[in-house]
Amino acid sequence: MTREAGALELAPWPGWLTGWWVRALLGVAIALLCARLFLLIDRYSVNVLFWDQWDLFDAFFQDAGAWELFRWGHGPHRQGIAFLLTRALMDATAWNTRAEAFMIGALVVLAAALALWLRRRLFGALTPMDVAIPLLVLTPAQYGIFVQTPNASHGAAPLLLLVALGCACTLRHRSARCAVLVVLDFLLVHTGFGIVAGAITPVLLVSECVEAWRDEGGRAARWPAACIALSLASLGVFFVGYRFDPGLDDFAFPSPHARFYPKYVALMLANLLGVKGTGLLPTLAGFAALAAVLFAAVVHGLWLFTRRGEARRRSAAIAALAGFGLLFCAATAVGRVTLGLQAAQSTRYVPLVVPALLGLLLHLQTIRSLRPRLLASCLAAVAMAAASLPVRPADARFMAILARDKQRWVDVYLETGSLRAADEQARRRIYPHPPEVTRLEQKLAYLRRHRLNLFAGTRTLR
Repeated sequence: MTREAGALELAPWPGWLTGWWVRALLGVAIALLCARLFLLIDRYSVNVLFWDQWDLFDAFFQDAGAWELFRWGHGPHRQGIAFLLTRALMDATAWNTRAEAFMIGALVVLAAALALWLRRRLFGALTPMDVAIPLLVLTPAQYGIFVQTPNASHGAAPLLLLVALGCACTLRHRSARCAVLVVLDFLLVHTGFGIVAGAITPVLLVSECVEAWRDEGGRAARWPAACIALSLASLGVFFVGYRFDPGLDDFAFPSPHARFYPKYVALMLANLLGVKGTGLLPTLAGFAALAAVLFAAVVHGLWLFTRRGEARRRSAAIAALAGFGLLFCAATAVGRVTLGLQAAQSTRYVPLVVPALLGLLLHLQTIRSLRPRLLASCLAAVAMAAASLPVRPADARFMAILARDKQRWVDVYLETGSLRAADEQARRRIYPHPPEVTRLEQKLAYLRRHRLNLFAGTRTLR
């Protein structure tokens, strides 16, 4: 790495830890983790719209245009760029939700590959301990985004876009770097809970403006300043016609249960570490992780304005990831604490918590001395392996039961055409509210008439 103002002088990794065999090892690890992920999707996903999808797909039932799809609201966020991909895939597969689950899996795999590339751009040659990154990003703890209620816009697409934002921070030319940050910010703000990036990107751009002013004067700061305005405009566009829908009837801020906000956040992080439950051990593990991520976010947030060049760009990527994860966890605690602490470990939150620990893993690479950095990296790899390699028995049982019930519902409905019979025999509803709330009967008739989803010629992609 080149010596620049404020740069950290990191002791280099020994050559035997960065040879060709490391790339081969990481390639094999990613291949195996990807195979496990897609086998999980193949085994447990069922081709039937489920729960929120019956409301979300109103956009498709109404044949909404591209801009409407991009701006489509569901819950507290919009659907964004991923919804356009979903629509194209649904048109190509007769609304096959198994295909959607595989697409979400592909987005997560791309995020894992991009995260490894980001690690290499920030710190040079990869080491065996970097296996922690694919273990983290490809964790089976996020199974719900594939096999429960798939929605690419909710978690997978924002994760991919956010890692891309981190990569954009490493671009050498300021003008290109700022432009790409603005584009990715616009996509993030409009895509699921990527909206959290709307509070982060302007800060990154302010640091660009400050650095340009210090190094080259006011004229050089004009473009970063214009990009700050554009990033704020992205938020303005988001709120045009926006209607806040918290999804809970008893939502209040501050909540009567506000004292549980910190613990809720801690349990979200503990879940990603594979420590389940709401007792003492998950709480301690979660608060330890929270303290570490918060430290990384604060340190690199400060370094944004005290370091320059490559060191500042490195801190920008780490601060963006760690800051996003913390802000998402805090927002989720505010919005969902009334559901109880057990809700903190919901599987669908996992991809959006991943950036917090990814930022922490990257922060460990900034430890100057070799031995402490080696020890910290080894411990992180072991922790991620312990958290990610086993599919928890309770998770496996839930996936199997859910897939069985969904398929039974489909079989009974195709045979009888009765919602009541399907609900009773499957002992599970495919929509949580009374059918008339979402016009379920009319939507099923539409699917039957057009031979879509469960009424297509084949019910799976097998």
